[in-house]
Amino acid sequence: MPQYATAVFLLALVPTAVSSPAFAAVFGGHVASSFALVLLSTLAAPLLIPLQFSLIGNSAVTPAPMFLFKTLALCIFIPVIAYLFAKKHRAFSGYVYDRNKLIAIVLVAFIIALVIAKQRTLILSDVSALLPMLAINLFCFVSFLLVGWFFVRGGERKQRITYATCSMFNNVALGVSLALLHFPSDVILFVAASEMIWSLLPAIMNFWLRKQGHSD
Repeated sequence: MPQYATAVFLLALVPTAVSSPAFAAVFGGHVASSFALVLLSTLAAPLLIPLQFSLIGNSAVTPAPMFLFKTLALCIFIPVIAYLFAKKHRAFSGYVYDRNKLIAIVLVAFIIALVIAKQRTLILSDVSALLPMLAINLFCFVSFLLVGWFFVRGGERKQRITYATCSMFNNVALGVSLALLHFPSDVILFVAASEMIWSLLPAIMNFWLRKQGHSD
């Protein structure tokens, strides 16, 4: 199933979510380290994601790397440039900072609404087709957690929590945007379904840490 393979690959390549430091703080990880991981993975994404897809080669379900680079550069660097100008206007920056959570929720909801609108025929024609996508997404996120946790095997607990959190809590919204612009419908639907599983990640992480606490 090449569509699933491409969607899983895309899901694994998106950078760490900007909310990862907040989750790292909640679960007892290193906040400063998680901020560094967010910054590095996000700035590297315009180069690394197209590079990884270029290694796969051309196929019917993978876009041209240059198209991915242009989209990622626009999505990541333009907001940074806009911030550099907007931060000088205290009234505007204060307004945004006071409502940043609401703005983020509205923007993510807008992206999901676009996906559903574009894929409504496919969704309504076979709702049961979402079930295997949800199951594979769940498996992917658990795998991301384990990779982060055992990446620093033997390290202190706070460090392992940081890497596990930043590995599992990735920027799915960016993945949905890329899928919507550059990938076929099956990939779009799969990555959109990952938003549903993403909402369960705090509970999954809490369960894992409880289990590890008992085993330690």
